[in-house]
Amino acid sequence: MAKVLIVDDEPNIREVVGLYLRRDGHEVVSAADGEEALDLFRGAVPDLVVLDLMHPRLSGLEVCRRMQAERRVPLIMLTARGAEEERIVGLGIGADDYVVKPFSLRELAARVTAVLQRAGDPPPGSVGEKVLTFDGLRVEPNTREVLVRGNPASLTAREFDILYYGLIA
Repeated sequence: MAKVLIVDDEPNIREVVGLYLRRDGHEVVSAADGEEALDLFRGAVPDLVVLDLMHPRLSGLEVCRRMQAERRVPLIMLTARGAEEERIVGLGIGADDYVVKPFSLRELAARVTAVLQRAGDPPPGSVGEKVLTFDGLRVEPNTREVLVRGNPASLTAREFDILYYGLIA
């Protein structure tokens, strides 16, 4: 199954959601705030993120922006507020789904499964993809590195995906 990162400042929610998702066969890692979430995102490389919007210091929206800029990952936002504008902003910056608290654990688990199924195709960077080379350009999907005439290029996750899919299309 998938590795899921749960980010919520409420320990009870992290624990209960984690238990429920583990019961469905998922591996779960969790973070109490945005800073810890970004560290785990980089180190644990989750397949999906369940992200609460309300965090001290670093908002869930900012955490979402940073994650999606580094690597496109399926993401479900959790919030205690269900304002339409907040949902629109969250979906606009890369969230795949949105769940308002209080929520049903069965529904959240079903949404996790659905989002993972929609994400289906492995992103560039999946183990086993071959290195692409073209006229002084080297694209390494396993490490998401791009070299131009031997020099590293700095690309966002979205820029990398556009380049990679453009070359294999």
